[in-house]
Amino acid sequence: MRRGVAMIVAVAGACGLVACGSSGPSSSQFVGQIDTVCRTLGSDLGALDAPSSLADEGAFASKASKTYEDALLALKKLPVPGSGSLVADAKNLLSNYDDQITLLDAISTAAGKGDQATVDAKITKFKSLESSDADLADSLGAKRCSLDPLFSATVTTPPVTTPPVTDAPVTVPPITAPVVTVPPVTLPPETLPPVTEPPNSNSNKTVIALAPQLLPVAGYTFGDADSSLVETFASLLDSSPQTQAQPGQVAAVEVTDSSGVKFSRVFVYLPTSPLPSSALVELIPALTGTAATQAGKFGGLDGVVYQSSNGLYWFIASDSITASHVIVWATAKSTQGLDLAITAFIKSLPK
Repeated sequence: MRRGVAMIVAVAGACGLVACGSSGPSSSQFVGQIDTVCRTLGSDLGALDAPSSLADEGAFASKASKTYEDALLALKKLPVPGSGSLVADAKNLLSNYDDQITLLDAISTAAGKGDQATVDAKITKFKSLESSDADLADSLGAKRCSLDPLFSATVTTPPVTTPPVTDAPVTVPPITAPVVTVPPVTLPPETLPPVTEPPNSNSNKTVIALAPQLLPVAGYTFGDADSSLVETFASLLDSSPQTQAQPGQVAAVEVTDSSGVKFSRVFVYLPTSPLPSSALVELIPALTGTAATQAGKFGGLDGVVYQSSNGLYWFIASDSITASHVIVWATAKSTQGLDLAITAFIKSLPK
């Protein structure tokens, strides 16, 4: 994914590797960055299938450990605003996550050995750290870090009993489920939210043609969207202070599948200099309006997803939780369509 982002920057010629400067972020920016990491952590943990047996507990704990490791790594990379209680609370949260990873690894090992007593004891300690995490989240003002309990109930190994055999065994013929084919769907012609302000003739955004520079893969093809749609996207960017102030390049491509159906549209904004995470947080309401949002991950990008009044799904994301070199806004009729389109788009960037 990081290679893909570098590719798109190279394609548009918008920016390179830019230093963030010597001064750290503000306290509000720092808390916002922590919240973004915790939002991804909560979403990834929520996607794990809850265990139903002691054997399942081991695999569950192992996957959860990797998820916490990713969050811990992301938190360690965040620039800090200085010293003080805010930084101290953040460091305590990192220490808790490190201890929780150790407990999850111990749970996985004990479950693999069938050691129910050790699993139960480690889960109790893990829940205690979750309570501490919630207190630290409250102190930081990072509400996303108050996560739902990972272990809602302790899984026990049921007793094994042998039922009496009274009848001859019956062989049941295999049942083959029919293959369900989902018919292709085409995006309606109007998918963008209304823009109340007229196009900004003095906009510092430059519309570029991106489709000719993409290298289609896996049967997907791309075509540049109508310029009026791209100009509408530029107007929405100009309605948010931080993205309005930053010049850059904008583009939009229509994504078509192997059957010739146009099923998604991907908008791209490449600021001339990286934007802080607060810029994306500020931009999201300008794009979503009053629609409810939730964390999502498509094509390897972490962001937010929402559904517009006409039933379409939309996804907003950037390449980094700390400094955005590119902002992506995509739409499709399903979340699966979003994932397919964004993945195909990133893989089609030239090497």
